[in-house]
Amino acid sequence: MSNSKRVIAIGATAVVATILASSGLVSRTFATVPALSVRIVDSVGTPVAGACVSESWLHNSFEPGSSHWEEGVTNRDGQIVFPARYATATVFRRVVVPMVRRFQVHSSVGANAVLIAATPHHVGEGLYKEGGATSLEIALRRDDMHTCPNVVSPTL
Repeated sequence: MSNSKRVIAIGATAVVATILASSGLVSRTFATVPALSVRIVDSVGTPVAGACVSESWLHNSFEPGSSHWEEGVTNRDGQIVFPARYATATVFRRVVVPMVRRFQVHSSVGANAVLIAATPHHVGEGLYKEGGATSLEIALRRDDMHTCPNVVSPTL
């Protein structure tokens, strides 16, 4: 292959790569929900060790379908930290789909995480909305309908 043909081939490859990247066909990883520090307390504000905490998260603007989910247990100070969450999407899905969703009647946009804390006979909820506080406190209330399996009952 001559040098001029090689230069043309490299140039053509660069043009195609640029077109693909700018057209949104290339997937990229985006942060959806930041790391969340959660503190679980009882009705008088005392930290609850051993509470089961579930985090369900989704970036409604570009992630399709169902939420992601993780569960953990609070430490002796009633705290648990969930790591930052990421999603992979094409630039098209990340930019154009949210614009279309804003016109849909029953559509949510932006990132959110729902946090549910439970001990036997107690439950509490917290919510993270995109751009909101990353440190949350959830107060448990009596609820005999919800339980968290495999969690030793703390004294409340």
